[in-house]
Amino acid sequence: MNALAPVGATALVPTNMDEAMRLATAMAHAKMVPKHLQDDVGTCLMVVEQAMRWGMSPFAVAQCTSNIGGKLMYEGKVVAAAVQTQGAIVGHFDYRFSGEGDARTVTVSATRNGEQEPRSIVIKLGDVKTTNQMWTKQPDQQLVYSGTRNWARRWTPAALLGVYAPEEFNRATGEIFDGPTLEGTASTANDSPTPPNRPANDAKPKVERSTEQWLVWLEKLKAGCAALHKRSEVEEVASRDTIATALTEAPPWVREEIEKILAEAFARFADPPT
Repeated sequence: MNALAPVGATALVPTNMDEAMRLATAMAHAKMVPKHLQDDVGTCLMVVEQAMRWGMSPFAVAQCTSNIGGKLMYEGKVVAAAVQTQGAIVGHFDYRFSGEGDARTVTVSATRNGEQEPRSIVIKLGDVKTTNQMWTKQPDQQLVYSGTRNWARRWTPAALLGVYAPEEFNRATGEIFDGPTLEGTASTANDSPTPPNRPANDAKPKVERSTEQWLVWLEKLKAGCAALHKRSEVEEVASRDTIATALTEAPPWVREEIEKILAEAFARFADPPT
């Protein structure tokens, strides 16, 4: 984590586009950067730009990236550091563990900037673990990374906009998040249209999502609603089947977040609905 701490004024952090391009070119030609960045100035520029936003060393951030399915991913430790360098929280994260096996949980707590009381989120191992061997070798450390990322997506989403981790990538579909979006519904085994040979009364199976997938879905909804310019656009989003399904099948905390996001979107325009 030390390499990902906020950098000083004399550190190698560009301040304009020209400096960023020169640094991205140098990074692409470096032999010690991850293979997916070598000879790829464009992707290196993405890393440099992200590091500038976070106030971190671009080369330190580069070492925490990976290319999965053609998408740039960031490790959990850099996400945790980013929340702190952005000034989104006061102090540091606190972690408390409980339980064993798949039932083991971590409670992640931190105090948002400008608040007095900490906010917490509980993540269960069985809900977030992947087939990566690190979940077997270091389950608690992986829970810390996942819990921190989930906490940030719920309480300080601005620090992570456009940033995703390998665990959030659905290898089966090639999509970053698994489930409905503002543009439509992701093509998954559970979300696919009813085949012509399926009986009409054969109900489509309920889509199951992990806590992490719901948090990414909510981030997408919030960002989409923030970009709307008319009340009629908010009404159109609120009336979509994907929203109705989520309000029916999602966990209670997700439904509360959806209602809050929609209420805030309507509040931007006159005469909010009853």
